[in-house]
Amino acid sequence: MLSNSSAMLRMVWKENPRELFSEVLDCSLSEFSVLGFELGYSMENPNSLVIWEAQFGDFANMAHVIFDNFLASSESKCLRQTGLVVLLPQGNDGQGPEHSSARLESFLQVFL
Repeated sequence: MLSNSSAMLRMVWKENPRELFSEVLDCSLSEFSVLGFELGYSMENPNSLVIWEAQFGDFANMAHVIFDNFLASSESKCLRQTGLVVLLPQGNDGQGPEHSSARLESFLQVFL
């Protein structure tokens, strides 16, 4: 994790800049807006690998509107798929019911 919220790490392959370019960005703790941005970025840049991680289950709850209204219907509304990778927590026992699990069953109902 980057210590500064505005910090950015860039790696560029020196011999051929088109071969490798990656950015690691640390963002604010605003799940709704960050997931919305990352969804839009992944749709505008289909060759990029965009990863959104819900560190705890209740973080995913705050962004569920994006899942329901945009991710679940992006293919039918925009006629294109997204390459967004979503990492959800599951089975973090002992930290409380909302904090430990992203309730994967609710995501399966939306996307299947």
